[in-house]
Amino acid sequence: MRSRVTAALASLVLFLCLAAGAQGQPCTVPLVGFGPIDPADGFPQYYLDSNNLALAQCLDSVCDPAFALPDPGQPITFPDNFPADFFYHRAQASMNGPNGQTFLLDIALLGSFINGTPVDGDQIVFSRLRVRATGVVPGATYTITHPFGVETVTADGVPPRLIDFTRNIGRVRLAFGLALNGDVGPFLTFLAGAVPPAPGTIGTGAADQTVTGSACGTNLFKVEGPDLPVGGIQTGLFNNVVGRRAELCGNSFVDLNEDCDLGAANGQPGSCCNANCTFTSATTACDDGNPCTTSAMCDGQGSCPVTGFTTIACTDNNACTTADTCDGAGNCANRLHAHEQHRGVRRRQRLHHGRHLRRWELRRRSAAQLQRRQRLYRRRLRSRDRLHAHDAGRSHGVRGRQPLYPERRLPRRHLHRLEPDRLHRSGSVPHHRGLRPGERRLLEPGSPGRHVLQRQQRLHADRHLRRRRLHWRKPGRLRSAGPVPRGGHL
Repeated sequence: MRSRVTAALASLVLFLCLAAGAQGQPCTVPLVGFGPIDPADGFPQYYLDSNNLALAQCLDSVCDPAFALPDPGQPITFPDNFPADFFYHRAQASMNGPNGQTFLLDIALLGSFINGTPVDGDQIVFSRLRVRATGVVPGATYTITHPFGVETVTADGVPPRLIDFTRNIGRVRLAFGLALNGDVGPFLTFLAGAVPPAPGTIGTGAADQTVTGSACGTNLFKVEGPDLPVGGIQTGLFNNVVGRRAELCGNSFVDLNEDCDLGAANGQPGSCCNANCTFTSATTACDDGNPCTTSAMCDGQGSCPVTGFTTIACTDNNACTTADTCDGAGNCANRLHAHEQHRGVRRRQRLHHGRHLRRWELRRRSAAQLQRRQRLYRRRLRSRDRLHAHDAGRSHGVRGRQPLYPERRLPRRHLHRLEPDRLHRSGSVPHHRGLRPGERRLLEPGSPGRHVLQRQQRLHADRHLRRRRLHWRKPGRLRSAGPVPRGGHL
């Protein structure tokens, strides 16, 4: 007991000494747990991360190309022919700087022995974060970004390795739970690369590859500091990713010797995967969990084929929709609440020039029947400013449209009765020679206001008609004015 306490205090002192040389911003999610102790070597059979990924001991060269036994010609035995350390998980990345610098990142969860020699009772499992660099500026400060956080280190090491930062967590004899809160978690896995992982492994041990798994999305190795370009240098390639999936039935991963693995659904009624991660027979009734489909029997390959569709009530788990029903194609259809439908109408009113229609008619029309909005009037008359016959107190709206249409001399009741798309745009009028916006009086030939009549002659060929006949005619029967000689008159 005293030896365990002494070892724990020594590990704590070592951790504090290392932490004094670096300031970190962690980005780790603790590991969930570890498996039962393997009676063959005294180590946990696997470690489980927050993504429900379990990694077993990596004790062969397929999983770890650098793995070696004391006697390679003999089978592995504990403790006589057993490695001094091995990995549950490891990820390495390296890169070169523009001025001859070298940088190395090494992240691992490994098993070893407290004294470095395989002895039963000395087993330890710990996490390790290591950063090394050469050719950097002595005494300078560098910022290291990696998948599990950010470290600020000082180049105060022994040349040529001026940066030699290592942080170990969990180096206590048989205290396998300390590594759960180390610098590793969740595990990094292969994303893309020229050499795919071997079956049952999570990465390639001797080829460049990108990885995924960082809780912060920083699946890279980045260094910032003196004698480096602005923004630093970085790489997203890892040249060594080690890890073997544990054959753990019920972890939702199909391991090497499993047919299927649906996690907690294994062996449940309606599931096509047995509790021992094997396929159920083709005569087993199943249910795919979708109320809009019907299924009958498993296919013997772990799938529950769809045999038909339903039109029953369903729910899409959306609080803003009601009366959800299956559409007969396997989907749960819905319609909007009344207030949401009203908002949809309001939105359509702003998009289509049919916005002057009554609300009930706009709702009755489908979106495909509503035409797209045309360009607004020259004075940007808004849709809600459309005047009606009973709206006599808004003459400003009439005046706003008079400079646009030749029918502006019609009485207000005629102008209100016309739809916007039936009003013709006016042609160009010479400067200071058109009717004033408020002009509504048509002069008879020979009247004292002959100069006003001459201005009207440039607008319509029917300008000699009496006022009542001009008002009686429809806009479509008004003929466009022809050219008038200079100084001409009726």
